[in-house]
Amino acid sequence: MKILIISQYFWPENFSVNDLALELSKKYNVEVLTTYPSYPHKKIFKKKNLFFKNIKINRILSFPRKNNKISILANYLSFFFSLMLNVFFTKKYRKFDLILIYQPSPIIPILAVGVFKKIYKIPTITWVLNYWPQTIFDLNIIKNNFLKSFLQKLCKKIYQLSDVILAQSVSMTNMIKKDIRTSRVKTLYSWSENSFVRKSIVKKRKGKNFKIIFSGNIGTAQNLENFVKAVQLTQNFENKIQWIFVGDGSKKKWLKRKIELLNLKDKFKFYNHRPSYMIPSLYKNADAGLISLNKGLTFNNTLPAKFQSYIAFGLPVLSLASGETSNLIKKFNTGFSCDPNNVTQFAKNVVKFSKFSKKKLEQIKKNNQIVYHNHFSKSKALNIVESEIERLIK
Repeated sequence: MKILIISQYFWPENFSVNDLALELSKKYNVEVLTTYPSYPHKKIFKKKNLFFKNIKINRILSFPRKNNKISILANYLSFFFSLMLNVFFTKKYRKFDLILIYQPSPIIPILAVGVFKKIYKIPTITWVLNYWPQTIFDLNIIKNNFLKSFLQKLCKKIYQLSDVILAQSVSMTNMIKKDIRTSRVKTLYSWSENSFVRKSIVKKRKGKNFKIIFSGNIGTAQNLENFVKAVQLTQNFENKIQWIFVGDGSKKKWLKRKIELLNLKDKFKFYNHRPSYMIPSLYKNADAGLISLNKGLTFNNTLPAKFQSYIAFGLPVLSLASGETSNLIKKFNTGFSCDPNNVTQFAKNVVKFSKFSKKKLEQIKKNNQIVYHNHFSKSKALNIVESEIERLIK
């Protein structure tokens, strides 16, 4: 069976679609259709290889992504048009048995592939990580009510072009099921890379500080204004908390300036973007992991991939978020969660948590590793994907 994976992002960019492609290639003949990598560094990677281990990569042209909104828009649109031209005018793509679309953001690749799929009758599965157009509404990118209404109707029609939609959380699944009644919708949680999965607890090296780590994009969705307010409030209590941020993003400079103005610089440590295989060495020195998200329908339905990485490693999860993240933390007792706007409660909770005994912290760590293996492991996710593939290709 021949499977074509279509994604705007692929190796050496670090996305879960890389691991999915590798796993599927053990059972199927897999190729990837993508563009040249430029994320998250806003510059072209040096590696433009046309093979990822045993997987052939077909790269198409698009404008490189740089550090401005016009460039990002040009990157999205150019990939869309380039994708349309390539799938329609390259005969080999008509010979695949199934197409799998990886859709973090934006939605437009589904439109290009969906029309192609209708003509050539190729079954299509879409893995949705950001449900449009709600994502751009919650980021206040579009405010006009007429345009919002138009986009809602358009996006529903686009999603209906997929035979199966895999949603990244239960709450997102429920939302899509209400909107899209013509497609089959299933939940597919992301999983952690093998380097984060531990069979035993990693004991933190001795140190005076209670270290809380945040890894990933430092952007507008991360509720940083409220997070900084909460950190400021923790100074009202006796504590030895240190915050470690690993990654880059549009709000990183703002965060650094803000903590400097508030005389909190000594409470933070920053690392630039690291390849995923280097992150576990930083987790070894941490006592807990941070998730911070804005309030909004999109963010309520989102489960950041760092959640799985934290619990796979055994880190307790401290969350300033609502919705899916909060529900899972409470359901599985993986740490604590506060409403995104309740900075006072978050400050109190994080100080209280930092004073837990070593024995109590180890109980949470062991629990989190068990939760990961029982509910979020790669094997469980692959079973879902492969069963949907086999169901479509009988």
